[in-house]
Amino acid sequence: MIRITREEWWATPIWYFYIPKTQIDPNLIEKECYKEQSNSKGRVKSNVHGWQSEDIIGVDKNRPLISNLLKEIALMTSPVLKDLGIPKELELTNAWININPKNSFNQVHIHTKSVLSGVYYVSANEHSGDIVFHTEAKLNMLYGMYTDANNKNTYSSVKYKPETGKIILFPSWIPHGVNINNSQEDRISIAFNLGV
Repeated sequence: MIRITREEWWATPIWYFYIPKTQIDPNLIEKECYKEQSNSKGRVKSNVHGWQSEDIIGVDKNRPLISNLLKEIALMTSPVLKDLGIPKELELTNAWININPKNSFNQVHIHTKSVLSGVYYVSANEHSGDIVFHTEAKLNMLYGMYTDANNKNTYSSVKYKPETGKIILFPSWIPHGVNINNSQEDRISIAFNLGV
């Protein structure tokens, strides 16, 4: 019998984990996010009908809870960096707050000038809009021509439900967007990038 060996060269990892509410209280962070929104008109990047803060860089005494959260996240990324084959620690280069009311969403985009990106859900429910990661269009064409199988090697996209306290980490070069918020509650998240 012939033995077939499989090697995965282009697999894209996505990691997720939860920060317990006893460690980081999302309700307190939510108040800090709304306070930030009330003090700033925000900016428009990939967000449609939602509000996004200016970049948060480093520790900020005006945002002590968010600063503490970002420090905790930076500490938790070590195993992920090791899994990616990055031998040294990366710095948290920037972060920002997203407040997405009903009917808002984020267009597909990538995060340039960083290696690892992520999102922490301050407040979300199952109808708040999934984050969706996309694969290259060329692969979609190839798989579409030769197979109708739906498996992790042929899907053109994969989505993750938002959950309060959940962190999703992904390589910054993966195209991703966020589906429309169909709930009556704001989806609040803090997105961030790590780089050199």
